[in-house]
Amino acid sequence: MTVRATVTAGATENNVYAAIGQPFYQQICQGGYELSYGVAQAQLVNEQLTAETCENQDVHIGYFNIPAEELILGTSEYEKYINHVDSLFGYDLLTHLTLSVWPIYAVTTSKMYHGEFPVIPAELIKGDEDYPIHEGENIIDFLTVHGCDSVVTLYATLCPYTVKDADSIQYSTLVLDEYCWTNRNMKTTHYMGDAHTEVTDALIYNSQLYPNTVENEAIYGRLYTWHAATGDSQTLTADGFVQGICPDGWHIPAAPEVAALNAHSVTELRSADYWQNGAGVNTTGFSLLPAGMYNSVANRFEGLHTDTRLWYATDNGGMAAPAVIGFSYYCDDPLPVTPTLTDAYSVRCVMDY
Repeated sequence: MTVRATVTAGATENNVYAAIGQPFYQQICQGGYELSYGVAQAQLVNEQLTAETCENQDVHIGYFNIPAEELILGTSEYEKYINHVDSLFGYDLLTHLTLSVWPIYAVTTSKMYHGEFPVIPAELIKGDEDYPIHEGENIIDFLTVHGCDSVVTLYATLCPYTVKDADSIQYSTLVLDEYCWTNRNMKTTHYMGDAHTEVTDALIYNSQLYPNTVENEAIYGRLYTWHAATGDSQTLTADGFVQGICPDGWHIPAAPEVAALNAHSVTELRSADYWQNGAGVNTTGFSLLPAGMYNSVANRFEGLHTDTRLWYATDNGGMAAPAVIGFSYYCDDPLPVTPTLTDAYSVRCVMDY
C-alpha cells in the first residue's frame, strides 16, 4: 500500500528533511512501515536581522561575519545565503541583514588648548544643542549619539592669552606641544606673594658695545642667577615644579618640557628678528631670543645677538637641581652647558599642569 500525504507544518517526527508543502510517500509493507523520502526539498526560511555597529569593528551576528574593511558608514542591506541542507533542521536559510554603521567620533585638542575654543556639534553628542567649551573648563566627557565604544574627551585646560608677573608686566603666551609657555623672557624684579620680595641679581645686558638700556630690557628681558630665578625655596611642589620668579600657577621649566622643546628644530624656535645672520624663522611661535648671558668668572656680559641660555630645573630627590639649555646662531642643535650658579641666564615660565 502506498499512502500519499503532504507535510503541513515543518518537519515530521521521522522525516527531518520534510518541508512545508513537500509531498512524500510512506510504504506500508509486511512487518511494519517503510519511509520513502524521494527527492528532498528544503524549506525556505527567511530570517530578518537588524543591527548597529561601529566603524573599524568586525560584525558577528547571526550567520554574518563581516570584516570591518567591508563595512560602509550609514545603513546598508547585507544579504547572504547559507545552502547547507542540514544546517538547521535541514532548511536552507535566506538571511537578510540591515546594518547601520556609525563612525567613532573624536574631538581632539591639546591639553593646553590656546585660542578660540571649539563648539561640539549637537549631532555628535547626546542632547539637542551644540556644546560650547569655555575658558577655564578642563576635562569634559561626551557620549556620542550612537554610543559604540567612543567617548569624546576634550582637554581644554586654559592657556591664557597673557599672564602678569609680580610687577604687573604682561607677557603673551604660546602653546608648544602640551605646554603653555611665556613667549618672552622674564623681566620681573620681584617675587609673587604678599611680601613682594625683591629679586637680587636680575640683570640687564650691559657691555661697551651694547650698554644697559631700556631697549635691552624691553627686547631681551633680564638675566638671572640660579638662586634669583628659583627663589629661596628649592623644594619642588608635589607636581615636581619650582615657582621662583614665575607668576602664580606657573613655574621654572622642568625636564619634560625642555625635552619637548628639543624635539623641534632650533631654527624654528629662534625669533625671526635679532639673531645674527638671520638664524631664525620662528615657525613654532616660541620666539627664542639671542639675549646673551652674564659670565660671572670673566665678570662680563657676552653673546647678545648670537647666543642664549635658559634655566630649567630637574628633580634631585624632591629638590630643584639647576640645569641649562643653550642655543647659538651657528649651531642647529642645543649646546651642552654645565650650569654655573652665579652666571645669569634668561628665564621662560611654563603654566602648571
